[in-house]
Amino acid sequence: MASTTTIPDQDKICFVTGATGFVALNLIDELLLQNWKVYGLHRPSSKRAELIKTLDNYNEDKFTFVQGNLTCSKDDFLKLVPTDVKYIYHICHVRETYTNPNRTAPTPPGFSHEGAKDHIQLNLLAMKNILSICELLNVKRLIYCSSWSAYGILPAGTKVDENTVSVADKPYDHKFCCCLGAKNIPWPYGQAKLRCEEMIMEHCTKGLINGGAIISPCSVFGRFNNGGWGALFELMYRSKGKMPGLAGTSSFVDVQDLAKVFITAASAGDGKKCEKYIIGGTNETALRMQEIIGELVGYKAPEKSTPVKVIKFVAKLNEFFLNIPCLRCCRIKKKVIGSPLVVGKITQDQTAESLKAQEMLNYKPRPLKDILTRNYEWVVKEGMLK
Repeated sequence: MASTTTIPDQDKICFVTGATGFVALNLIDELLLQNWKVYGLHRPSSKRAELIKTLDNYNEDKFTFVQGNLTCSKDDFLKLVPTDVKYIYHICHVRETYTNPNRTAPTPPGFSHEGAKDHIQLNLLAMKNILSICELLNVKRLIYCSSWSAYGILPAGTKVDENTVSVADKPYDHKFCCCLGAKNIPWPYGQAKLRCEEMIMEHCTKGLINGGAIISPCSVFGRFNNGGWGALFELMYRSKGKMPGLAGTSSFVDVQDLAKVFITAASAGDGKKCEKYIIGGTNETALRMQEIIGELVGYKAPEKSTPVKVIKFVAKLNEFFLNIPCLRCCRIKKKVIGSPLVVGKITQDQTAESLKAQEMLNYKPRPLKDILTRNYEWVVKEGMLK
């Protein structure tokens, strides 16, 4: 049973970072539905800001656009956040400033060698700014969008919960043959999430901020998602089902269900503590996910998964060739097979039950077919499969 308190209307004032990202867009829509006053931070160069005005519950009297950068100086950041803010939803994850332009496969932030150090430093700087404003304004609670990636790429068959020991600092194998291959490095995305979690927990323990909630989604599908997992719809459609069969197992969540979790977490549990919640619970094989996506877009999906060892070998070989100009042309399926870190993530074999979130936040895992159908309906509405 959820242990929550009712937030008075006068306290329903929040600041949302990364306002144009697909998770934040769904969160803002739900916040407005629940009569919150919302300040949404987005980069001045963002082309997606206008999407906010298309939300079902958009209300110009309740929503205020805030232009700025999370990684500006502390003094400049303090000027961005209105003084009446009571809650902060830190959803944004900052992209590194440089990614090798010769990468042709989709590369999410924090999944490449060249931007590793920059990626971590930028996200820690953003978190320092967020924690500073929480102290200055005496914010009632900081709700942070982390990821189950903060636990790292775990051994096959791991069932992840809030007490799982992270391996995010463990170097990931990039060698395709003996000592040949790119340098082994930890996963920057997972490391950045873990370090940010540690900063929040330290501030809560020391009483520097009033309280925190760390929300760690698993694999997220839903509205406004045309990248990450959401890109699989278009990939399946464009390839007419002729794409590698994915190995492994994952835990899935619908982004609109996730948005409700964020809002409930603002008033759940002990307000002075830092609570952690993993949000997933719909556990399925990646091959079953592809099968459903194939049914939705009208093409037969792969029936067998490509052996993990094969796809990991190709990813490592491609990464090695990437940095040798005369060998870049030798990369195999370079537009489909991502970096070793991307492949390691999408072929992971781990699950989650999300029992704490079900008990404390009234979270209810949704069947995978429902999750994917809702994402597909948005993809069709946006004309992405024409």
